[in-house]
Amino acid sequence: MRGTRPARIVRLRRRTRWVLLALLAALLAPLSWLRTSVPLDRTARLDIVPVPFDPPRNWPAGLTLEGVWELADPHLYFGGYSALMLRGEGRALALSDRGETLAFTLPGRGLAEPIMAAISPHPRQGGALQDIESATSDPVTGRIWLGYEQVHAIRRFAPDRAGDSGGDQVAWPPQMRLWPENSGPEAMVRLADGRFVVLGERSGTGLLFAGDPVDGAPALEFSASYPGDYRPTDAAQLPDGRLLVLARGVVPGWPAFRSLLLVGELDDMGADRVWRPRLLARLDGALPSENYEALAVAPTAGGLVIWVMSDDNLGTFQRTLLARLRWRQ
Repeated sequence: MRGTRPARIVRLRRRTRWVLLALLAALLAPLSWLRTSVPLDRTARLDIVPVPFDPPRNWPAGLTLEGVWELADPHLYFGGYSALMLRGEGRALALSDRGETLAFTLPGRGLAEPIMAAISPHPRQGGALQDIESATSDPVTGRIWLGYEQVHAIRRFAPDRAGDSGGDQVAWPPQMRLWPENSGPEAMVRLADGRFVVLGERSGTGLLFAGDPVDGAPALEFSASYPGDYRPTDAAQLPDGRLLVLARGVVPGWPAFRSLLLVGELDDMGADRVWRPRLLARLDGALPSENYEALAVAPTAGGLVIWVMSDDNLGTFQRTLLARLRWRQ
């Protein structure tokens, strides 16, 4: 009997972990924990409130945390933001997994009114394109590309649809068709040289397109090696050409989320086609624990500003947080 006790303990621990993960899934289920007493009109009532934070520890020289804010709005369609784009003059555009957008002024940049809106349905795809997980743009033409989970599609359009010779188009890259259902284009970046990189969340696979994927550009498939069980949630290109990746890990218990920043050179893959970004900084202990899924960078004199935003999964037990980091290089 003594010889069987350790095995029973191991099985019990495993069962306990699965129970904790099941409870976490229940807490994050939007249909079970939606907000109550929500307005239905699209008038934004956005509040941006500073959140206390502890000074980061063991961060590289030159990387600092300048502020953390909680964004709150009682509207039914507020929250669930998985992508963030900077739009100039201190404005930002957050995009959600329900096809909704929030245009707002970044903290410290003015008091322009926030605007909530829905992404217009595609003329042929209708409501099939909804779960936005990634977004990128061309600063010259103004074109925007959106990456959709579940259907594994990439959509391209111009903000005003005017003068866009490519029109509102959708593509389903063949390499993405076999990705797991909940592991679509989690991170997508249009690189400065016109190439595109797409990172899958759970597949551990990345695609480096020679050009616009909507135009059918060929893609190089590669594997990505991340620390532990962390997986990418968003990415952005740095001024020096490297890729900055926001990655997330989930652990039993509450708070359940761990986040870190990785950085790597995409063209530094060997013959094995494995990309190995290195750790830049762990966000745990500095930022409040949340489901950080959105990332954007803005060059400044002597470095850049990094914005990180969380997805509250449309639940009452989570928050939409926005953090500003500065990286002096």
